[in-house]
Amino acid sequence: MIKTKKDEKKNLHFKAFRFKIHPSDEQKQLINQTIGCCRFVYEHLTGEEARYRLNTCLLPMDK
Repeated sequence: MIKTKKDEKKNLHFKAFRFKIHPSDEQKQLINQTIGCCRFVYEHLTGEEARYRLNTCLLPMDK
């Protein structure tokens, strides 16, 4: 299924695809492992950034 959306103000077009997958049990385990590793790395780097900002007085976060 393809969904499209048009933003008239900025003359932009957005398109999205929706897929349904049916992984095997082994593939489900591998997907969950991959997501868990990504979550660990993200949380670790977020913590490192927070510690860096505390140590270098770059508060508040200016994003």
